[in-house]
Amino acid sequence: NKRRMGMWWWGVEVACRRGWGLLGVVSVLLLLVVGFVYCDPFVDPLSYVDPRIGTGGEAFGIGATPIGPQVPFGMVRVGPDTAPYFDDLWLPWNHFGGYYWGDDYVRVMSHNHMVGAGVLDYGDLGVMATTAMPSPALFKDYGFRSFFSHHTEVVQAGYYSVVLETPKILAELTATMRVALHRYTYPTNAAHKIILFDLGHALHENSCTAANATIDLQRQEVYGFMHNSGGLSARFGGFDLYFVARFSAPLVRASVGVYNNANSTVLPGATFVSGNRSGVWLDFAASSASHVEMYVGISYVSIQNARMNLDVELKNGTYRFDDIRNQTQSLWRDSLNSIQVSGGTVSDRAEATKFYTSLYHALLAPTTFNDVNGEYLGFDSKVHKVATAANAHYSDMSIWDVYRTQFPFLALVLPNVMSDVSQSLVDMYLQGGDLPRWPLANGYTGTMFGTHANIVLADAALKGCKFDLKNAFAGMVQASTQPAKHVGRADLPDWLNKGFVAYDKETSSACDTLAYSYDDWATANMAKLLGQTQWAAIFYNRSENFRNVWNPTEKFFCPRNSDYSWACPAAWEYAIPFLFNGYVEGDAWQYRWQVPHNVPGLIALFGGNDTFVQELSALFESSTDDPYNALPNPYYWAGNEPDIHFGYEFVYAGRPDLTQRYIRMVQNTRYTAGPDGLPGNDDYGAMSAWYIFSALGFYPLSGSTTYIIGSPNFEQATITLKSSDGASRNTITVTAHGASARNIYVQRLRVNGQEWTRPFVDHSDLVSPTRATATLEFWMGSTPSDWGRA
Repeated sequence: NKRRMGMWWWGVEVACRRGWGLLGVVSVLLLLVVGFVYCDPFVDPLSYVDPRIGTGGEAFGIGATPIGPQVPFGMVRVGPDTAPYFDDLWLPWNHFGGYYWGDDYVRVMSHNHMVGAGVLDYGDLGVMATTAMPSPALFKDYGFRSFFSHHTEVVQAGYYSVVLETPKILAELTATMRVALHRYTYPTNAAHKIILFDLGHALHENSCTAANATIDLQRQEVYGFMHNSGGLSARFGGFDLYFVARFSAPLVRASVGVYNNANSTVLPGATFVSGNRSGVWLDFAASSASHVEMYVGISYVSIQNARMNLDVELKNGTYRFDDIRNQTQSLWRDSLNSIQVSGGTVSDRAEATKFYTSLYHALLAPTTFNDVNGEYLGFDSKVHKVATAANAHYSDMSIWDVYRTQFPFLALVLPNVMSDVSQSLVDMYLQGGDLPRWPLANGYTGTMFGTHANIVLADAALKGCKFDLKNAFAGMVQASTQPAKHVGRADLPDWLNKGFVAYDKETSSACDTLAYSYDDWATANMAKLLGQTQWAAIFYNRSENFRNVWNPTEKFFCPRNSDYSWACPAAWEYAIPFLFNGYVEGDAWQYRWQVPHNVPGLIALFGGNDTFVQELSALFESSTDDPYNALPNPYYWAGNEPDIHFGYEFVYAGRPDLTQRYIRMVQNTRYTAGPDGLPGNDDYGAMSAWYIFSALGFYPLSGSTTYIIGSPNFEQATITLKSSDGASRNTITVTAHGASARNIYVQRLRVNGQEWTRPFVDHSDLVSPTRATATLEFWMGSTPSDWGRA
């Protein structure tokens, strides 16, 4: 800008007038560079997003995030699916997001991906560019795959490029909501400029069970579909993905063909193929252009809708690759600017990168599932339509994970999106008969346990999101009290009659009991909001059932049999995740703290604050014995969702200083700015949203309007909120005087100008129709204080 240019010339003029010479001029300019980088009040968030974070790691420490471009909540997530040098060593857990940082080869660019979930699904419609002559050997077993190097990658929010080293092709990708854009630049001497479609490709092996494609020379299109039954989608019979592709260069019959690996055939000139191991190829060698652009619209409803998505989002072909790249990156910049931070730890580029990449990850999902005309395939396998053009229908919700952090984040910052997410859940209930646990595409997957959609809906409703509350509550009551047509509550009769889930009927007895207690507490909060006092009393009473699986001798939560006998693990099994089958993705130490809705009641079970603090501190201190994320930590496991609220429980025992200490410890030791920067699967933004809230200094108790005060990382953070109709609304300003990597302890707090001694704030303190700006003003120090202990 003009101010900066003036400063440059001022620096040069001063150095010259004083006779400092060339070295002096360079020195002054370097000082100005440093000043501009570290003294600007806010950073450009787009420059601090690194989608490589979460693509590396080992074993349980893999983030599993996709690296390719998309828009916020995009239907299209186009990106490379990679493989190691020895293809037989392709490990499923390295490739949940398609791309793995440690790999050597690109197999294909596929068009939809899971977002940090620990399961193989999606990865449909594989596309690849090559200069090799079509042959059975090329199409078999990814014979067209290409070596790649990280040195040639450009990875940004909304854009990805890499040189495919084997054919020396520059591959570039960007996306709109429902359209993927590819650009392939071929060597000038290439005899073939081929783009091929591998219809049978999907991340879960052999999950494509049917496919076909047509090369339509009159329309100058390739269109078709594939049916995928992957690691989750197979549970409801799979889904169809439809596509239409167009190109910047002409298709001619002499330069196209199809193949079928089922019988090793390659048919030049053929324009139709079907089969789950088939594909098509297009040769643009006749084109004089050095590059070919391809535009791929997708739909889960029909080919016609995929074509419509392509027409509308590319303005009937008037938008090309660079137009969309600029548009998408501008959209990301606007979205990321919803939180502007400065000072404190943000002066460290790695810390700014961790924060803004977390924000980016938290905005990737859920997935927009409706087409531009509003149509989507419902949970009854019928075509439905969203209420208005301003609404969206969402799917792909890792509810067991995101109810804790990412959905509360959306309810705070983007309540318009969270309103549509909530209505989508209600619509799934009305169409399919039950609220889902883990919806994918248009089906129930039944993944994990609990009925945590109850918490999601209660949280959204209590924070003012707009959706069908009447039917939402009906679905919540049904999930809590009646057998489900799809996967619901295990051992419901014992839960209703005895107050716990019996181990001899369901091994996850203790976990289920703890989960249902929390679910029912959130349901009671919803009932209270709606004036349903009788239901509120019933569910508040059941929310106390966690006490029924507390073993007072062991001082742990243990499974119980239907005869009320205990089934606690053996002494050596208490701290080994996954070993004892009575705990799901955890161990006795980790489920010991699973009462976020009634921590005072949990403290009483321990015998008081002192014992509780001593034991919880031991959990965190013991976790440092293993500083790596590759294996499940037997104590505090930062890489799995059941543990992530533990650090905030110290507050209830009068020790907010320990919350501040251990939350910062986790941020500093378990999150980095490298490819291994997430402590585990990001699970659709759950881990990233934990980081966002923790860095801002307040954390949600999901299913309520309560936020717990933590330790803000930045001297200044301004959060711009949307209203439920999508317009700009309030702002929240978080000021933390003296915040730094050393000054992590709260000395004093003012909320909206008032002295504040409680380590909690309410949603109404942050969001109010009568107040344009909410303020949290902290004073930070390097030593613990008495603040918040009363």
